[in-house]
Amino acid sequence: MRRTYHSFLCLTVILAVFLLSACGSATGNNHPANASSEPASSTETAGEPQTRKVEHAFGITEVPSHPERIASINLEDMLLSLNIPLVFGMSIGEGYYLNDKLKEQGAASEIWGESLNLEAILAAQPDLIVASTAIEQADYENLSKIAPTITYDREDWRNSLALIGDALGAADHAKQVIDSYDEKAAQAKIALADANVDKKSIAFIRMTGKDFRVYFPNYQDKETGKDWPTYPGIIYNELGLALDPTVAAWHEKQPNFQNMTVSLEMLPELKADYLFVTMGGAGSTDDEIKQAREAFADFEQTSVWQSLEAVKQKQIRFVNARHWISSGPIANSQKIDDVVKALTAVDAE
Repeated sequence: MRRTYHSFLCLTVILAVFLLSACGSATGNNHPANASSEPASSTETAGEPQTRKVEHAFGITEVPSHPERIASINLEDMLLSLNIPLVFGMSIGEGYYLNDKLKEQGAASEIWGESLNLEAILAAQPDLIVASTAIEQADYENLSKIAPTITYDREDWRNSLALIGDALGAADHAKQVIDSYDEKAAQAKIALADANVDKKSIAFIRMTGKDFRVYFPNYQDKETGKDWPTYPGIIYNELGLALDPTVAAWHEKQPNFQNMTVSLEMLPELKADYLFVTMGGAGSTDDEIKQAREAFADFEQTSVWQSLEAVKQKQIRFVNARHWISSGPIANSQKIDDVVKALTAVDAE
């Protein structure tokens, strides 16, 4: 995503950083101006280095050994799963599934958009910034003027979580989060098998204001050839459920896409035993989701929708886009809960 910054904003931030550094020179450039001058905390031992060098996607950065004020740029799910002390985080909107967790920590937040609010990040006085590789080089350079900045891939959350754990001295905690997630997925597969739905085929549809989109389990990066999971890919990758054969055929023709737009005429081609349907996006409000659901209720009465096999069998499952159109250990754990409840509960419909 390309972002542009007005020159006066950059000058303002640079000047503010300079003033902040001057006011807090006694504590060093990598710490807030009001940082305590007390001796090192009990977690630091005599002679322990105060900083460490960390290699990341944008280079090598010297970071505090024990950061206490961390700003997150679009990596909130991973950092919150580690109970990292965030002072700043990005939100997607009013209905974002991590808003409450950010508020519980007292973290300031800004909406993820076309440009970063550098002044808001500066005001949070971070001593370390952990950012998504979705930022541009210019973003990285501007953030680095505020505090040491390290970057990680949001899509590859497993590897990124392990690397972040290493960088923050929380490697054991990161491993525990991943192990707990894997155990939860394994238990979910057992529950699905016990309910005799493990062999059922699934299609995942997202309804927007303009069209229907059918999601594939993964997509292939054109440059690297590497496969990446899509948001609902957990259904097939972690839980092992079968992909609708029609969607599988579409995916084979478009391996580099996360999803494809389908017309009303194409919908009857779906043969899935179950249809998972979501509406809106990660930041949709309760009212927006309610309005979308009401609009969809009219479409449910059409002959096209009624012709679908999953509809005839009353095997449509609605899920919340707030965490389904997101990724990370927290979001994906909630997706596992949704799938198990939707396919095993007697009153799922």
